[in-house]
Amino acid sequence: MKILFLLLSSGPSHILEGIHPVKGLKKLGINATMNYPALGIKPGFDDPDYVFCLKPRESDELILRYKRQGAKIALIMDDETLPVERMKIYDFLVTASISGQKYFQKIYSQPCYLFKEEWDYFISEKRHVDTENPTCVTMGFHENLKKHLTDIIIREIKSVYQDFTAITNNSAIARQWCKDFRIEYKEFPKSSIPSEYSKTIIDLLSTFDVGIITQYAWNIGRSSNRLKAMLYAGLPVIAMNTENHANVWFNNAGEKVFLVKKPEDWKNFLIELKSKEKRQEITDYNLDLVRKNGGVIKSAESFLEAIQDFEKGKIK
Repeated sequence: MKILFLLLSSGPSHILEGIHPVKGLKKLGINATMNYPALGIKPGFDDPDYVFCLKPRESDELILRYKRQGAKIALIMDDETLPVERMKIYDFLVTASISGQKYFQKIYSQPCYLFKEEWDYFISEKRHVDTENPTCVTMGFHENLKKHLTDIIIREIKSVYQDFTAITNNSAIARQWCKDFRIEYKEFPKSSIPSEYSKTIIDLLSTFDVGIITQYAWNIGRSSNRLKAMLYAGLPVIAMNTENHANVWFNNAGEKVFLVKKPEDWKNFLIELKSKEKRQEITDYNLDLVRKNGGVIKSAESFLEAIQDFEKGKIK
C-alpha cells in the first residue's frame, strides 16, 4: 500500500498533520510520503493507493480528478468546510475532531473517520517544578486569540499570575494587541526543517508553567492539537470545556485537564495551580499519559484504521 499526504497549506500546524502520521507509517513499514506544495498541485505526482488531502483549492481538485488513476482520495477536515458540490471527488473524510465527525457525516452524507493528531516529540526527562511565581502561556494566531481571550479572562489571569505570554504570529497587529492587554509577545518559533518544528514548539512551551486555552467550539472541525502540545511539554492546562478537550486521546484522559465550565472556574483553577506540589503532580501525570497514549505510531494506526473501515464500508 502506498499512501500520500498532500498538504496544500504552508501553515506549520498543517504541515505537521502530514509529518507525524508519515513518520509513524514508515515505522510500521508502510510506503508513505508527504508533499506540501503550498502553491498548488503540479501534474506528475506518483500514483498512490490513498491520498489524504488538506486545504485543496478547486484547481487542485481538477488535477486530483485527472491524475487519481484509481487512488482513493480522502479529505482531511480541518478548520473550514467546502461546498457540497466540491465533495464529489472525495471517497471519504477524516477529522481529528470528535465533535466534527457526526456533523461532517450529516452535512455531506459521506463516511467520516477519526484520526489521532499526535506529536513526535515530548519532554522525556522528569520535569522538576520549582517556580514560586509561575508563568502562563497561550498559543494561536492572534485573530483566533482575539475572539476568545476576552478582557475578562485576561484580567482573571493577570490578577493571579504576573507573567502571561502569548505565542502567536509575527505581525504588527499581533504585537500591538499583546501590548494593549499587557501580555508578553513571543513569535511562533521557526525551523528551516519542518520535521523539527514539533521539537522547537514543545521545547518553547516547556519553559512556561501553566498552559491556557480559551478557544471554544467556534469551529467544529478544530481538534485538541494545542492542548496536546502543552501536555507533551508537561504543562498543567486550563482549557475551555469542549468535547474535543474533554476527550483527549478519545476518552483515555481528561481528568487531569482543568476544564472551564463556568466563569468562576478561571480564577479557582489559576489559584489552585499556583501550588508547586499541584503543578508537579499534574506534570508527572501528563508526561506519563503521553508515553502511554501519544506518539506518531498512534497517529499512523488511526489512519490505517480509517482506511480499513472505509474498505469494509463501516460508518462510525
